[in-house]
Parts: sequence; structure tokens; C-alpha cells
Amino acid sequence: MKRKYEIMFKGKKFEVEVEEVTSPEQIRTVAQLNKPYIPPSPQIVPRETVSKIETQKPKSSGQGKKVTAPMSGTILSIDVKIGDEVKTGDLLLKLEAMKMETAINANDDGKVTEIFCSKGQSVMAGEPLIGME
Repeated sequence: MKRKYEIMFKGKKFEVEVEEVTSPEQIRTVAQLNKPYIPPSPQIVPRETVSKIETQKPKSSGQGKKVTAPMSGTILSIDVKIGDEVKTGDLLLKLEAMKMETAINANDDGKVTEIFCSKGQSVMAGEPLIGME
């Protein structure tokens, strides 16, 4: 559909014809585009469910060192498995936080004894990710 408009620019009058290429259903107003972000409301989980989840978490043997999350984020990949020998600087896993990918590397030489996380899992800062000896 074509529409005609008169436009004033620097004191001169112009007549323009504009063809509409977007259907009226696809047009959004500025108010629709600038809606404020409303975070989802927290989920209430029964106490029984929480205790079941806590008992399913892997238990630490209490030995060795733990590699912890430097920040809250989501595990993108785990690049080691239990029993792997790693050297200082070797890639252990990748963590995504605020659309930024962070490589988590080994701080020391050692052997991977435990993996406390899984791909796609959300983790908090300071949470153990990998157990090593």
C-alpha cells in the first residue's frame, strides 16, 4: 500500500510517496519495544524436594583440592573426565556468565577425582566444580 506525505525540510516543502512493506500486525509501537524487564517470580519448592535434591549431590571425599567457580554462571562444557591427568593451565571446563565465556583452567598438576557439575547446570560463585588430587 502506498501513502503520500508532505514533508518540510529546511524551509522547502517536499511531497513523497512511501510504500508500506510491513504488515500492520508486525508494526510495534515504541512503548511495546521499551517494555521494562520483569524477572520471573521465584519458585517455591517443598522442603521434601529440597532435601531430595541435596542428597543427590555428589559427596566429597574430603581429600585433595577443589576447583571452584570464580563467578555465577552456566556450565557450557566439561573438557575432562574422572581419572584424567592434568597439568597446570590445562582447560577443565567452560563457564558462561553475562554472555561471556570463561575458560576454567587447572591451577596445579594433578588427577581429576570428582566432577561436581554437569553441562547446562547453573552454578554460584565459590561452588566446587572439579575435585583433584
